Amino acid sequence: MNKYFKENTLFFGLLTPIFLLVNGVLGFYLGVSLDDDSQRYLGYAEEMRERGLFFKPHDFWYIGYPLFILLMQTAHSSLEMVVVGQVMVSYVALWGIYKAGKTLFSDNKAGLVAGFLFLGFVMITYWNFWILCESMLISLNSLVFSLLVLWQVKKDKRYLVFGLLIFALAFFTKPTGVALLAAVLVLIFRKLWMFLPNAAIKTSLTLFGLLAFFFLLNQMLTTFGYVDDYQRGEIVYNIHKLTHEPYAKYLIVTSPEDLYIPPSHFPALAQFILVIFGNPLYSFQLIFTKLFFYLLYIRPYFSFYHNGLALLFLVPVYLGFIKEMKGKGLPDLIKLFVGVFIGVNVLSSVLLTVDWNSRFLVSVLPVVFVIASAQLLNFLMKIQGSCFFQRPKLNPY
Repeated sequence: MNKYFKENTLFFGLLTPIFLLVNGVLGFYLGVSLDDDSQRYLGYAEEMRERGLFFKPHDFWYIGYPLFILLMQTAHSSLEMVVVGQVMVSYVALWGIYKAGKTLFSDNKAGLVAGFLFLGFVMITYWNFWILCESMLISLNSLVFSLLVLWQVKKDKRYLVFGLLIFALAFFTKPTGVALLAAVLVLIFRKLWMFLPNAAIKTSLTLFGLLAFFFLLNQMLTTFGYVDDYQRGEIVYNIHKLTHEPYAKYLIVTSPEDLYIPPSHFPALAQFILVIFGNPLYSFQLIFTKLFFYLLYIRPYFSFYHNGLALLFLVPVYLGFIKEMKGKGLPDLIKLFVGVFIGVNVLSSVLLTVDWNSRFLVSVLPVVFVIASAQLLNFLMKIQGSCFFQRPKLNPY
């Protein structure tokens, strides 16, 4: 046990106290926080308490979170207990992010940088105190990625088994879990293409997988009012209710008079594709405006100080991420997973809608932090000199 703590001194000696401080301060100011969506999850949990597991349209794709609420309330029937559970899982996620950075780049200081970024972007911890899916999704995404890294580098199948179990929980925590599903499926098909000798079997399995994925996506889209949102030209969800505010004009794109709307009897996925490609210029305006606000975490209703801090934090991280992804040091399997996971997450927001507080972004950022950690460590090394910082040796696998 002493050896274990010595090997992870940076985590227990630096990251753990900071974790306690950040969560303590936010917990003091936020307590247990709720909004309209909270009532949906609490209501679904209560219904399952009375009826057992059952399918509920739309809310079923969030079922992992009501089940977590029920689990935590078996210990104590209070919302405070749910928050305690979220904080505990977040601590495990921080451990996972630290281990991922440390393992991927063979340097515990890379793990430390990834952990600092996780805690430094306070809006990640902020969601621990809300009765919403975000805290669990952030933590579960972090753990799935961490276990993937550990499996890839250490070749221990136990990490793969745990990773798949947590992946199942993450997928049913929120519809954006489809990004995790897409990333996992791509890895599976890559493995199949590498090891199956018959090209016909490879092609058949790939086509079957794609059809199954798109069928599932179509089912998930049936309960989302994306056509109405598209007609309104919203950049941020429900901004049409605040058109009297001066900042609203920056967050609404005026739709053309001849806007093409596909027939309502078409499958949901077909409607979704047709409404985008049937209005190319309008779609271009919507998508790139959403992409701007989604990635940079800035809003016209946030203060200049808030937006400035977001840019100062995220721009160097993004640059480090891009440089590392373009380099040759990362294992191809990790690059593939990260590329698909982040790509589908980004598309799901820019093709649908961006949230008021950009909570769709925070579930992606921990993965970005791990990948960027080596480049940021290298930058710190150049500033501070080699007396403390050393460029991590990238894992050759």
